[in-house]
Amino acid sequence: MKTRSIFTIVLLLSLALTGCNHKDNTPQSKGRESAELRRLNRDLQKAETNVSKQESAKAWWQTVATFLAVAAIGLLVIGTIIGSSARHESQR
Repeated sequence: MKTRSIFTIVLLLSLALTGCNHKDNTPQSKGRESAELRRLNRDLQKAETNVSKQESAKAWWQTVATFLAVAAIGLLVIGTIIGSSARHESQR
């Protein structure tokens, strides 16, 4: 029984070790790897371009929204001033 368990452990360890040392370094696989790498680089550049376009569009909309908010506050202040002066003139 002990011999059988030792044999099983040795067999499993040898299978594990042979399975861990599998490298496919043929020239064909290197060519595929470089083609895949070039494709991934193109995809990355496209994604970076899209992100920069989206960020610039976001910045433009933020600028427009800020300008409109400042204009609205300015109009509110001007309206308050006009309303206050009209009220004072009507009381005279």
